[in-house]
Order: sequence, then structure tokens, then C-alpha cells
Amino acid sequence: MTVPASARAMEELARGAFGLDVEAVEMLPGDLEANARITVRGTPDAPLLLRVYTSGLDPRSVAFQRDLVQHALDVDPGLGPLLQTPALPGQDPVRAPFEGTEREARLLRFIPGRLFSELRRRPPALLEEFGEILGRLDRALLGFEGRPDRKSTRLNSSHANIS
Repeated sequence: MTVPASARAMEELARGAFGLDVEAVEMLPGDLEANARITVRGTPDAPLLLRVYTSGLDPRSVAFQRDLVQHALDVDPGLGPLLQTPALPGQDPVRAPFEGTEREARLLRFIPGRLFSELRRRPPALLEEFGEILGRLDRALLGFEGRPDRKSTRLNSSHANIS
């Protein structure tokens, strides 16, 4: 389920909760969240990802996602460029008003790429690289003991970005 959100609401959240001087907002797909690519005035080559979670999502699910990524980075720092990491450490996540309710929001580093589901051709080299990355991530998550709630695990993998 995608959270209905307007580019205007995302811009207001980026300005109000994170103090950004927003130049442009591009809405992106999401499952349990609204996502937008945010371009900050003066930094067009460093876009950010603003993610706003559904109002019914347990905040423990957001913490689980954050802890999962941090665990992977602690084990394999080389995964950093491949994972969505906080753009402003110390402000992750925040609770902020969004379209009439308080929501959990995260400001993450934007990772450019195309959705895997949109690729018409998937050459063997791409599949091999994808498999290698998944193998590294799998090894990095060995021993992770966090537990999500059931709602946080209903994700659609067709939204996975392939750089």
C-alpha cells in the first residue's frame, strides 16, 4: 500500500522537520511509505530521499530498518554506497506532522538507479553482480537479532533499485 502524498506535503516536511532549502521534489514509488527525491538548492548533484511511513506503522519497524542497515555497515563498511543511510546522522528518524497526522520520517542518502522490475533485459553480468551484492549483504546480516513486526515485512521487492 502506497501512502498518498503530494509533492507539496513532502516539500513542507523537508523544510519543517529537516530545515532544507528545497529546490525540487520528485515523487517515487513505495510500499509502506511515501518516498520523494529531494533536491536541495545549491546541491543538485547530491539529491536526498525523504521517506514518510504510514500512520499505522509501528515505530519499532522504522527502528528495525535503521538497525538492520547499521548492522550490515558495521560488518561490511564497503556496503555503504549500496545502502540507504541517513543523510543527517542524529536526525533519524524524526516524528513530524504530515498531511494531518504525526508520522515517522527519515531523510536518507539517495541512491540513483532503475527499478529492477523495469529492466527489459537482465544480462548475465548484471545478475551475477546482483547475486554478489546479495551474498555480501546476507553475510553481513548473519547474527543480526532484530525483530520486525509483521507489517514491516510485507515489502514488494519489485521496487528494488539497481544502479
